[in-house]
Amino acid sequence: MEDDNSRTKLVTRLRVARFRAIRGVEAALAQPRKTSAAEAVKVIQSVLTDDEKELLFQQLRKQPAFGEENQEDLLLQAQVAHHIAKQAANPVVQAAVASACVAVVGSRKKSRALFKAPIGSRSWRSAQGSTPLIKRGAPRKIASPAIFQEVRKYLLANATDTARRRKVGGRSVQMRNLKRSKRKLWTTSLAMQKLMKRSTWYVHLKKHHPEFVKMKCRTDVCAFCHKYDKVFLPSLRILVGQSESRVQALQPDYFDACQQQWDKMKLAGKTDPDDKLSLQYVRAAIKYMERMLAARAATILPDHAGALEHRGALHAEEASAIADLNKARSTLEVCEHHFSGVQRQSGFREGMIDKLDVSHVDIQLDFMENMSTPLGPEESQEWFWATARESITTLGFYAHYWKDGKEVHHYYHYISKIMNHDSAFSITAFNDLLGRLGLTSSHKVLHVWADCGPHFRSYEFVWNLVEVCRSRFPQVYLHFYLEHHGKGKNDGQFGLQRNWVVDYAREHVISTLENMTDALRCGAAETMRLDPPPAGPSYSIVPFQPAKPQVIKKLNNSRTKLMIEYTYCIRFDRRRNPQFGIEIKDFVYSDRIVDERNGVPIGDVVCEDIKPKEADWRFSYRKTTPEKEPLNVQLLQRRLAHQAHAKLVKVVSRCSPAVVLIAREEESS
Repeated sequence: MEDDNSRTKLVTRLRVARFRAIRGVEAALAQPRKTSAAEAVKVIQSVLTDDEKELLFQQLRKQPAFGEENQEDLLLQAQVAHHIAKQAANPVVQAAVASACVAVVGSRKKSRALFKAPIGSRSWRSAQGSTPLIKRGAPRKIASPAIFQEVRKYLLANATDTARRRKVGGRSVQMRNLKRSKRKLWTTSLAMQKLMKRSTWYVHLKKHHPEFVKMKCRTDVCAFCHKYDKVFLPSLRILVGQSESRVQALQPDYFDACQQQWDKMKLAGKTDPDDKLSLQYVRAAIKYMERMLAARAATILPDHAGALEHRGALHAEEASAIADLNKARSTLEVCEHHFSGVQRQSGFREGMIDKLDVSHVDIQLDFMENMSTPLGPEESQEWFWATARESITTLGFYAHYWKDGKEVHHYYHYISKIMNHDSAFSITAFNDLLGRLGLTSSHKVLHVWADCGPHFRSYEFVWNLVEVCRSRFPQVYLHFYLEHHGKGKNDGQFGLQRNWVVDYAREHVISTLENMTDALRCGAAETMRLDPPPAGPSYSIVPFQPAKPQVIKKLNNSRTKLMIEYTYCIRFDRRRNPQFGIEIKDFVYSDRIVDERNGVPIGDVVCEDIKPKEADWRFSYRKTTPEKEPLNVQLLQRRLAHQAHAKLVKVVSRCSPAVVLIAREEESS
């Protein structure tokens, strides 16, 4: 009874407190000026006495201990908040009192649970008396050409050109890579915020500027080129065949003149190697059909039955074939930039190999896929443990230069236990190679060829060539093979190395780096015996275990215009005046170096020192014992003893048919 009386008194006091709070807020809102939610909190705190405020706030803040939740207490808390918000007649008073209670609770999550309604960030900040959120940007329909041009100008200033293209509105447009995300571009520009709000900004860019995107993949390969051989060429073959057959079904000699002209060009060697699947033939076929269509329109319709229907059907088939071939032409034109880049680079590369200048030095380098040991004539069981295999890295170099009046072709195999395929290892090995070549002051120009891997296509490797240009060569070129087209001398070198290892492992066990060195040297000696230098190439095997540099020098790209991800040729020139240092020009493609006007200076060449993330190299290792705990012999002996005891007392197995029958009889009885 005493508990019921105390609870009744508590409810009565809460009702009085709620009533006085509501009346106080209504009186405050009756004034001419508008009362905010924060002022409503002050009104409630000024109207209620200290005991009433403490009683009211205590109920709102009450948190039952874990495992001691009382359903009545939780219900009372919800009723207090609910009645304070609902009993006010004026909606403004209701919102003000609710906001006051939200501020008292102090937890946005708990307030949502109490009021069973969402509470926005602006309402929450206003209820707490915090600074309201600033609403940046204004909604506006972007229909003004001036605004369109202003946005495009801003995007062009914050984007870089790429070789990618995509179809937008039925036409092929060049893609541009944004330097920052669309959100960052809007939040960091006050001018764009004044033009439109953020949601309008996203819609505007998607609708009017779809060629501006933030690319995640940093390789510059057209998406069509990856599927060109396996997807597009078979479909193009079917498309060209069907287009010609549909027209020839109505006029068998339609393509005779076109075919005769194409055969003449083919005999003269003026056609593309892809023959009828090339862009050259598709363009010629479209142009030929358009001429035939125009010539037929200028002729008089023959005076015989069915001539009009035949001409209409032929015209429809021609229009359909031209439309289909135009679609294929647009795709071929998109891929043309990649094919032209490959042809230009391959032509320049082959020309330099066939006729290398006496003062030039040509070096190619690439990493081989790691080889694992041990290997041998008989495979041991311990070789297949999880940690029994040891990896060996191979960095291959091909050096082509003139020495003592003779043309030298020399392959170097740098083998190591170091697993770092990064710029630091590549730079260390490259500098070691230059010391082994025995070059003289007559060698003036250095050409370095590498793939687009991040260990070569990096600002660290670029700065190393800057120092090489300062100390050894007045002029240095760095060439990058186009993606998926970097097959060169190193790939043949690595295939030969695998054959050497396989032949040596037929009679010997290769388990260490020293064994691998012996295997490669034996294979190299046999190869040079069959094809002796200088008529054939030379081979050198270099076990390489250098100390890791504590500081790595890197080109500071913040002061330059160089985007190394989108270039395939860089030239380093040593200036006559030493105080000006090195000048770097970006040529994009290798064949542009014949015309120096096409080179673009990148700007100031400044060095930046960075510390490697790891103090030492990552090495490969192997264990001679498996990573398994030894068997518990005592446990096995105890199990054997139990089995022997079971046999002596003739214990029947639970799975035997006799035991099953006995169990069934007991259940039935």
